[in-house]
Amino acid sequence: MSYSFKAAKFSRALLFVAVLLVPLGGCGFHLRGAEPLPAALAGVRLQPAGQNDEALVRALRQRLMMASQSVETAPNAPVLVVSGTNIEQRVASIDQQGVAREFLLILHTRYRLRAASGEDLLPEQSIEIQRDYTYTSTNVLATDIQAQSLRDELLRDGAEQILRALSYYKGSAQPAARGGQ
Repeated sequence: MSYSFKAAKFSRALLFVAVLLVPLGGCGFHLRGAEPLPAALAGVRLQPAGQNDEALVRALRQRLMMASQSVETAPNAPVLVVSGTNIEQRVASIDQQGVAREFLLILHTRYRLRAASGEDLLPEQSIEIQRDYTYTSTNVLATDIQAQSLRDELLRDGAEQILRALSYYKGSAQPAARGGQ
């Protein structure tokens, strides 16, 4: 097969894919990612309720900064309170000898949005996200690294879910119609 024939075939395939993707831009489709917060939440202040909540608040702050959103700038800005954050580890499967081989990591957290004056703008919502990983007794260090990586991923995903839910906030005292799950 000659080079020019391959290039022409590739060009046709590329044109076909482009024709398929162009309508997606017009229909409002967007890849899942950081949603911009509404103007009513500009400068949102982040408040961990306890020490276990600080890692998730750091992930939220990082996501907001990546999305070029201001964080904690206005004293009268809404307050996002994160509470009850916990990453639980459960055994998901065992082998014939009764040794755990697969584990679940489950992130549980709650959050609420309050006005600077203290009244709830959004009632408390909860999130639960889980990931699994396989334990290998012959490579314990890699398994530990994988588990820590999944914990970090859970925190990032939790931050994304919270920000996605807050992106539906309309700026009134009424809670948004969408839940936190």
